[in-house]
Amino acid sequence: MNDGNNNTTTVSGSITTNGRSSHGIWNDGNDNTTAVSGSITTEGQSSPGILNDGANNTTTVSGSITTEWRSSHGIMNEGDNGNTTTVSGSIVTNGRLSYGIRNDGNDNTTTVSGSITTKGESSHGIWNDW
Repeated sequence: MNDGNNNTTTVSGSITTNGRSSHGIWNDGNDNTTAVSGSITTEGQSSPGILNDGANNTTTVSGSITTEWRSSHGIMNEGDNGNTTTVSGSIVTNGRLSYGIRNDGNDNTTTVSGSITTKGESSHGIWNDW
């Protein structure tokens, strides 16, 4: 967990979590930068691959994110505005209500040139709310 502002996280290896509310990466603050060229796998309810809770966070995924279980989004941007997400790799979610990318807030930018696959009831590729 990155608690604060202006943190930089780079993943070229792998992250695997198991258990409820076990996020791959959690940025709690503003102006954080996350780059994933490796892989993130979460296996637990309410366990997003990447959770950005704040404003003006930048996330780039050229690797892969895979989530298992209910309400486990690939990438979740929540809280405030101005988050930028770029995916040239892949996101796969395997659970009910598990979106590929979920944006809560205003003025978020999402660009996908890779792939998003969702395999669960009411699981959208990209969900923009607010």
